[in-house]
Amino acid sequence: MKIFAGMLFFLVCIGFGQRALAEDTSTLPLKANNAPLILVMGEDTFPFQFIDQNNKPAGILVELWQEWSLVTQTPIEIRPYNWGESLQRLQDGTGDIHIGMTTNALRQQKFDFASPITSLQTYLFIHKSIKKKLQLLDLLPYQIGIVAGSSHEQTLLDINPHFTFRKYPSREALLDGAANGEVLVFAGIEGYQRNLALEQDIANEYYSSSRLPITKVGLSPAVIKGNDELVNQINAGFKQIDVEQIRKIERRWLGYNRQNSGVMIAMQTNVEPFVDIGIDGRPHGLFVDLWNLWSEKTGISIDFIIGDMNTSIGDIKRGFADVHIGYPESNEMRTGLQQAWHLTSVKSRFFSLQNDIENIEHQDNIRIGVFPTAPYLSEIHKLFPKAQLRFYETTSAMANATIKGI
Repeated sequence: MKIFAGMLFFLVCIGFGQRALAEDTSTLPLKANNAPLILVMGEDTFPFQFIDQNNKPAGILVELWQEWSLVTQTPIEIRPYNWGESLQRLQDGTGDIHIGMTTNALRQQKFDFASPITSLQTYLFIHKSIKKKLQLLDLLPYQIGIVAGSSHEQTLLDINPHFTFRKYPSREALLDGAANGEVLVFAGIEGYQRNLALEQDIANEYYSSSRLPITKVGLSPAVIKGNDELVNQINAGFKQIDVEQIRKIERRWLGYNRQNSGVMIAMQTNVEPFVDIGIDGRPHGLFVDLWNLWSEKTGISIDFIIGDMNTSIGDIKRGFADVHIGYPESNEMRTGLQQAWHLTSVKSRFFSLQNDIENIEHQDNIRIGVFPTAPYLSEIHKLFPKAQLRFYETTSAMANATIKGI
């Protein structure tokens, strides 16, 4: 009986040891001597995987893999190549993992894939000279520009084998070709282009509102065929990453909230004619019209969160909104937000009631009504060091105070 009890105890210990080993493998080094895993990537698929201005790997997939490295405590080394070479480096064993690609039948013959870690929407972008098309098959007469080795070719051929293509060595070359009129239709993905000048050329010739969706696909890490253990390690690591952290990474790079499929715009009120709430209860004004036009041109939906000047800034910092509708940023008024685009410039003027002021510089010891968020407060202090500044939240409150002589 004692022998049996001893054997039972021994077997239980072995069972717990095996269980602990199975649970901890996601954090064990995957290579001898804790050598880093070699990750290969494409160098110009902005904003998912590309080389930044400092010649460093960057993009959504790069940051997701950096998170994976942190949670699994596994060192990684990311090496960029042009797209075709990145696939070849994985196939010949130079790289352990490709950071992410779409799957298709041809690639599945060469590689094994982990679960998708993010997704992208693919489109056919159509030149403005082409009459509006309603479906992909309407574009069969046109040669379609694609990046050589990309999944667009196989995806479109699966839809119809009669599509024809003009292939380019890189995404930059493809966009240059489209901008120069070499093709009138090209396959592309969501997100913003890295080259601002090229982006403007493309936007002027290929309206986002006219693009046709091809498909939404997942981007999956890939390994050499037969390495199931590495696939399991990859999947286990990504399951440990907080979903909210993944959402923040995607949102930072894509510039809008993917879950809402649009841009959420924070706005203040009582700043006519730029932005206010109309009698119909809806936002209106110059900035609202500009954003509606932006939405029409890009094909990205928009919505507004309404508040005052301070709460609208807070909505962005707390993640409730993606962008401010238009803020009077200046050296004296710093919100901590990044300036994106100059919408317009506004002149500021003095107004007086029943007081003919011929030269404002000769005024002294006066009371001046201003908005607390005005970008010109420092200039007023310099011009009128003895002036009393009275702060008002609305134009009507300021006008009433002037009438009352306050």
